[in-house]
Amino acid sequence: MKKLSQAVILAAGKSERMFPYAVFPFHKSMIEVGGKPILQYLLEELKKSGLKDIILVVNKNNTETPAYFKDGKKFGLSLKYAFQKEPKGMGNALLAARNYIKGDFCVINPNHINLSEFLPSTLRAFTLRYQGVLLGAKTKEPWRYGVLKTKGDKILEILEKPKRGKEPSQIRVVGLYLLKKDFLNTLSKIPSQKYQLEVALNQFFKKNQVRLLSTSKETLSLKYPLDLLQVKEFLAKKLKRFVSPKASISRYASLQGPVVVEEGARIFEGAVLKGPVYIGKNVVVGNYTLIRENTFLEEGVKIGAMNDIKNSLFMKNSSLHSVFIGDSIIGENTKIGAGFVTANRRFDRGEIFAYFKKGKIPTGRNYLGALIGNNVQIGIQCGTMPGVIIGSNSIIYPGTMVYKNIPENSIIKKFS
Repeated sequence: MKKLSQAVILAAGKSERMFPYAVFPFHKSMIEVGGKPILQYLLEELKKSGLKDIILVVNKNNTETPAYFKDGKKFGLSLKYAFQKEPKGMGNALLAARNYIKGDFCVINPNHINLSEFLPSTLRAFTLRYQGVLLGAKTKEPWRYGVLKTKGDKILEILEKPKRGKEPSQIRVVGLYLLKKDFLNTLSKIPSQKYQLEVALNQFFKKNQVRLLSTSKETLSLKYPLDLLQVKEFLAKKLKRFVSPKASISRYASLQGPVVVEEGARIFEGAVLKGPVYIGKNVVVGNYTLIRENTFLEEGVKIGAMNDIKNSLFMKNSSLHSVFIGDSIIGENTKIGAGFVTANRRFDRGEIFAYFKKGKIPTGRNYLGALIGNNVQIGIQCGTMPGVIIGSNSIIYPGTMVYKNIPENSIIKKFS
């Protein structure tokens, strides 16, 4: 087996499809779930796999990532930062790290928070016979991804988002590449473009043996905001019961199953928490509130009395009182008045679709509530239809039923 030198993490893109939770240059991998940024889970996975020399590629104006991780020593890693001047794609981002790359390396997208489940087998596949290894996974919708054309386990070509019915296989690229340093010479000769990395890889495939390694393990995506629900649900499976001695929990509250309660949290009389549930630092859960499975309440969230919360993610410092919220995401510093309800199922119980800038996207979910941005204010007796997105800094007046997406910075007095 070859000795792999370094890992390069590409975290410099615009994250445009993560609206309304990531505004450039803030990167989507810095969204916190379970008390820490998504990127931190990946770094911990790399350390677990024995890769501690890490190059993080970030946008030159991204201050949050370097300020949080610094040199990596706190996390048992050695971190270097390569800065991409403009978001010109993965190929351009990788070239920004070129001066730090010493030998054979792997390139990783920051959504692989379960990396240790398949990185060891990928490393074993990187033998002297091969000049690269790409991880792939089967998909039922290959037209939505970069798809691999292969001969046996040899990769012949990547086709980016092929026409439906014209896909060469059902194996999609999942964002883990093991490559010889020589690949950078090929990449540097390709003109800067959106798919510069894919074009360079296709040239590299023609002259080198690059192996496909397929995995049947769960691979997480981080393209759209609803993917945060998948990330949360994956992390929920890993929760082990922990209650901080610095939390205040009423003797008349009920904590059932794998519930994590961080320091400073207060759980009042009559509250019921059915794990897996994550309660962050200084969270308040009011009287007779039901927190159901797979709910994550991040630091500073305040849940008042008599709420029913199911399978949802609440970002920092959001607050609400006497509501039902199911299968939803609530952004930071968002305030929701009493009587608010998220509809999370269609009448026909079919798949729910969400609408983004590029059109209607199938979610693969029969349960999906609302995706509500940061700093939103919602008045009393409001509601949302399944899959609705509310942009950040919006105000929804009392009594409003939201049937379709709302742009950021909107004031909605009556929805027609």
